[in-house]
Amino acid sequence: RLDLRAVITPGGGRLSLTAAYALWIDAYEDQAFKLNNRLSTEASLQAKYRLLPKTAVLIEAIQRFYNYLETQPALFGNVDSMPLRLYAGLTGLVTPRLSTVLKVGYGNGFYDSGTSFNSVLAKAEVAYRLMPMARVQLGYERLFDDSPYGNYLTDHKVYAGYDHVI
Repeated sequence: RLDLRAVITPGGGRLSLTAAYALWIDAYEDQAFKLNNRLSTEASLQAKYRLLPKTAVLIEAIQRFYNYLETQPALFGNVDSMPLRLYAGLTGLVTPRLSTVLKVGYGNGFYDSGTSFNSVLAKAEVAYRLMPMARVQLGYERLFDDSPYGNYLTDHKVYAGYDHVI
């Protein structure tokens, strides 16, 4: 995977604009999975506007392009697609130790054939800083992603985590 990212923060940093591009290749060694080989690219734009010193409103657009490298049998189900995700939300500190990410949006799979995801996306996360180098987090995310078997998969992900910098 190769990622390129550019961030512009005019006006003292109150506004932050990020443009990113990613390229990756999924290549399977086993012949049984050769039909899943694909080239993927992603272009994204994000704008954040700081309302408070550590809290920002954000809008984000993420466009991916999946191109399968092998000829697909009609029954296998892999088709090229251009999934789009659009978000608006709020991110930042509630208190010096408590932070949150709240995003709601829209997603559409735009598959060349077959059914396509077309629904609401969401993310809600709360994190608490235990000490300067450690934090715990709890979150929920409704998402969809490309699937190597069929067009897409949807997921309701509940997660918890612990980050500690060493």
